[in-house]
Amino acid sequence: MKLVQNLFDQMPQRSLCPLAHRVSMQCNHAPLIHSKSKPFFVLPSLPFSTTIHNHTIQHGQHHHTTTTFHNRNLAAIIHSFCDAHRFDEAHNIFSLFLSSGFLPDHRTSNVLLSRLLPSRTPHRTWACALSLIQANHGFVPSIVTYHRLMDHFCRFGQPQQAHILFFDMKGRGHCPNVVSYTTLINGYCLIGGIGDARKVFDEMLDSGIAANSLTYSVLVGGFLRKKDIEGAKGMMCQLWEKMRVERKASMKTAAFANLVDSLCRGGFFNELFRIAEEFALGGSLCEEVAYGQMIDSLCKVGRYHAAARIVYIMRKRGLVPSVACYNYIIHGLSKDGDCMRAYQLLEEAEFGFLLSEHTYKVLVEALCQVLDVDKARKVLEHMLSREGVNKTRIYNTYLRALCIVNNPTELLNVLVLILQSQCHADVITLNTVINGFCKVGRIDEALTVLQDMLSGKFSAPNVVTFTTIISGLLDTAKIDEAVELLHKVMPENGVRPSVATYNAFLRGLFKLKRPNDALRAFNNMASNGITADSTTYTVVVDGLCESNQIDEAADWSSATSLYEQAANRFRVAKDYERSKAAYEKASKGQEMLARILIYNCPWDAAKHMESAANMAKELRNWREVVSFSRKASELYIECGRPQPASDALAKGARALEETMPEEAIQLYTDVITILEEDGGGQMAFDLYRSATAVYIKLEKYLDAAPLQLKFGLAASKCNATNSQCKAYLSAIIIYLYTNDYKQAEMCYNDCSQIDAFCKSDQNRCASNLLAAYSDGDIEEIKRIAQSSSISNLDHSMIRLARKLPTGDVSALKGNTARQEDQPLDENDLT
Repeated sequence: MKLVQNLFDQMPQRSLCPLAHRVSMQCNHAPLIHSKSKPFFVLPSLPFSTTIHNHTIQHGQHHHTTTTFHNRNLAAIIHSFCDAHRFDEAHNIFSLFLSSGFLPDHRTSNVLLSRLLPSRTPHRTWACALSLIQANHGFVPSIVTYHRLMDHFCRFGQPQQAHILFFDMKGRGHCPNVVSYTTLINGYCLIGGIGDARKVFDEMLDSGIAANSLTYSVLVGGFLRKKDIEGAKGMMCQLWEKMRVERKASMKTAAFANLVDSLCRGGFFNELFRIAEEFALGGSLCEEVAYGQMIDSLCKVGRYHAAARIVYIMRKRGLVPSVACYNYIIHGLSKDGDCMRAYQLLEEAEFGFLLSEHTYKVLVEALCQVLDVDKARKVLEHMLSREGVNKTRIYNTYLRALCIVNNPTELLNVLVLILQSQCHADVITLNTVINGFCKVGRIDEALTVLQDMLSGKFSAPNVVTFTTIISGLLDTAKIDEAVELLHKVMPENGVRPSVATYNAFLRGLFKLKRPNDALRAFNNMASNGITADSTTYTVVVDGLCESNQIDEAADWSSATSLYEQAANRFRVAKDYERSKAAYEKASKGQEMLARILIYNCPWDAAKHMESAANMAKELRNWREVVSFSRKASELYIECGRPQPASDALAKGARALEETMPEEAIQLYTDVITILEEDGGGQMAFDLYRSATAVYIKLEKYLDAAPLQLKFGLAASKCNATNSQCKAYLSAIIIYLYTNDYKQAEMCYNDCSQIDAFCKSDQNRCASNLLAAYSDGDIEEIKRIAQSSSISNLDHSMIRLARKLPTGDVSALKGNTARQEDQPLDENDLT
């Protein structure tokens, strides 16, 4: 209690807002109940709690809330933090209150645990639940809380942890139901453990709990994930039978949705089309819902043409696809580069539905990109014919698409059409028309529209209007007119230039080879109250480089400094593409400085190149991650710093494990070489483990085993006996996993020549394992796989060992017996 009181007393009271003081006064009247040791204040009335909640969310004053309601409103504080998605603080405060003796009642405890669950940190939430259970021996989390926690563990690929919760739930008096078992089955299916999933399924049936449609659907998904087509078909037959007798429509829909998702993720599209063609579930499922789910699942995996085929099947059966389905498919086809098929789908439906504005935008832009303005115009007419649409916005979208075509005549025709139809042409409309004229070099027409805007015929111009015109003037080398607009016309009309205006002005001047004028404008920005942004720095530095204004070391230094500033600002703004480019140029600048000043230590160049690799990782540009990581490593090596050189490569390798595993292994190999050449072999141990794990993921076991033997040799040189012995045992396990008993035995014999391994627990484990294989004793093999010697290996090795044996051990026993029965050859002296 004192710990919590002291913590809150130390918070600055002077910062409390008036609302917090009013809340504090109201809290004095809140009723309280007593726990075993400390009082716990229940929540105030609903309007009052809402006031606390809304105030803290809107103003972010969780600190104030905590200060005022330290011992009265735990629930209100937790709700506030959770709704603000500040789950770390919510968990910490909840744990702090519990450790200080505050015990909410059972209902409030379950509510608070459910609020913590969306954090998707099941380990932390389960720790809070255990703390509640230990502090209040009568408390048991609700079965719903258990189910949600189990599902979270399963989603994170930890069904074993979910199984532990399952047993805990049973031990605390809850009776598992179909939801409990289905959650576990799904967890094992998600990691490919269909065998374990079947065991849980059988256990459920043995317990007298009937499986529902979703349970069968989840099992079908598990078989499909393992590419077990026969098993999936057999389970699918049981699913159809179950769906025919299932009473809950929501359960049937969920089961069918899961089945279709599984088929699409696994690439079993022919099976999906067979279901669509032969759809014969009777009244067990609404056909529109079923076909809609197929379309949704196909679009999720990018199969828009296949989704269009489902639409054809629906229409053939006399069904009408929903507006959402049409929009989903047309949007996907347009983004996927097949706008003609999207337009054909719209025509087939006889324009009988309303496109969403976003789908309309994507479609007309795609049609204009393929220069089919006629079809784009028909789509425009279709949108304008509908009631309730914002016609100005529809026209604006069409005008922006026309800018892609570079067709000023059509632009002008549409503007005339807008005026004739008495539709309001707002400033966005006119800015779009001006931009279209400027793009094709028709600056005179653009200036005419500007003059009409200035004279009051249309909406008044804004900063975007002037920025577009200035950029167009400079593109046509009309510098004086651009300067007049910037320094005279804009102030006269009360329009203040923005940083984007100056960026366009500077870019145009540099493009016209007027660097001195550009630098004067750049220096005048601050005096005009305009703060340069990262784009400004990039434009200036690029312009100076292209104008050959950076010849000396001082110029390179200032240019590099500008690139560094630009890179950091782009990174903070999460503009990773431009940040990456700026870091790359900053690295080049530092390299040039190292060369000019002859200090031959491009440390900063290496750091910037490493940052460029990080940006490439954010962009998921894996080829550049490899390139930049290698370049950074080379620069570190040039500085004589092998440790950061290896770190740069290792970071790149870890980023590539999922997407480019072969490259990741090569990078890991290079890191190991660098460290061992520098005498830091012990620092390479984790890299050996990581590379082995990637080999195993790729199922390249014949590469993984020799790497473990090499790991053992490296550990021997560092006198790391434990790591050495574990590496040798791992190599033997890998050979056994590939069902190569002879190679495993040879590996064991070779490793046993080394004293450290010969006297180790790992040697005894390997010896017992080989003996069990020789005897064909499957139970003994499984028992050894659970031993402490194997449990202390790396996770990838443990998983392999727990799957032993993988082949026919009884055949091996027969071969061994025949070899023992063969008479010795007197002439064989070996």
